[in-house]
Amino acid sequence: MSDKLTIWLNEPNTQTEQHIEQVLTRANALCQVNGWSEGYFSKMAAGDDTVIKRMRESGRVTAAIIARVERFLDEKEAA
Repeated sequence: MSDKLTIWLNEPNTQTEQHIEQVLTRANALCQVNGWSEGYFSKMAAGDDTVIKRMRESGRVTAAIIARVERFLDEKEAA
């Protein structure tokens, strides 16, 4: 059974890569405002303290993880 949400998002110079950069920028801003480390943010947003590091270094994250991080950002930014 194929799960479309497990496609790796690490293709260079694509809209997906640009999208990941936008998510990283939002995450960084939220961390700065709240005094959080990347690991703490990652754990809170996606249940894995390496998510932001993986997004930045390799893009090896799934669409489902990106969606979870974005929902977390949306909730925290709205508060």
